[in-house]
Amino acid sequence: MEPGAATVRAFVAIELPFEVRSYVGRLASSLKAVVPSYVRWVDPQGMHLTLKFLGNVPTGGLPEMERALAGVAAESRPFGLRLAAVGGFPDLGQPRVIWLGLVNGVAPLISVQRRVEKALVKLGYRAEERPFAPHLTLGRVREGVIAAERRVLGQAVATMETGDLPAWQVEGFSLMRSQLTPRGAVYTRLADFPFGDGLSPQ
Repeated sequence: MEPGAATVRAFVAIELPFEVRSYVGRLASSLKAVVPSYVRWVDPQGMHLTLKFLGNVPTGGLPEMERALAGVAAESRPFGLRLAAVGGFPDLGQPRVIWLGLVNGVAPLISVQRRVEKALVKLGYRAEERPFAPHLTLGRVREGVIAAERRVLGQAVATMETGDLPAWQVEGFSLMRSQLTPRGAVYTRLADFPFGDGLSPQ
């Protein structure tokens, strides 16, 4: 990257429909009522399923990136996803992260993520070292929360009623911009890539 070159902080993600974000918001509100100060909750309106975080990307390289991503999308076909049970990382005994799992279309989701990764590594972006683990992050436990409080949080998550978990059809993915502000990150769509018929070679 040349010194002084204009950049954007970017990532590739599947955006979530309004119904899913609304459900997540209600779920988080239920947990906040039990453990209001233990967790930094993710704003449901900005929630998404990240496929690849890129960091600072030169704006001059965006057209080439968009062509590569359009190729991946054209070789993919829509698939369904459904939210699964709430969990914790590393576990609900001493959680550091509260998340929602995904079921149904996990295999095609992983396939799309791998091809996004491969296409962008070819353009010189660093490969992700950690394996892709499909989930939606609900919140992160604050620093300094003691073990007893973590157990209370884990018990609240394990026993809560989730109701009917929503399902939706994934029709494509987006290239997103992340702007850091004192109130948190603000996300803007730079380009969207609808899936094709999946008939091209993969």
